[in-house]
Amino acid sequence: MKPQILALVALGLLAACGPAEPPLPYISEKARAALPPGTDLRTVHRRENGCYYIQTRDELSGYLRNVTDHSGAMVCDDI
Repeated sequence: MKPQILALVALGLLAACGPAEPPLPYISEKARAALPPGTDLRTVHRRENGCYYIQTRDELSGYLRNVTDHSGAMVCDDI
């Protein structure tokens, strides 16, 4: 009977862990520096051309906003 109890305890501990968070996407230091404070990094993406955007949602729909630096230029990595 002890092995059954141990198995139930182990299953309970595993269930308490919950699903693992997905890994964060790669975001360069240059792009991180340009992000608004409090930006959820899971919403930041890089296009094939190396430029970053933030995917957001509001009550009606989602939209994409380019990540820009202090001068208003799009933040892009060399690819």
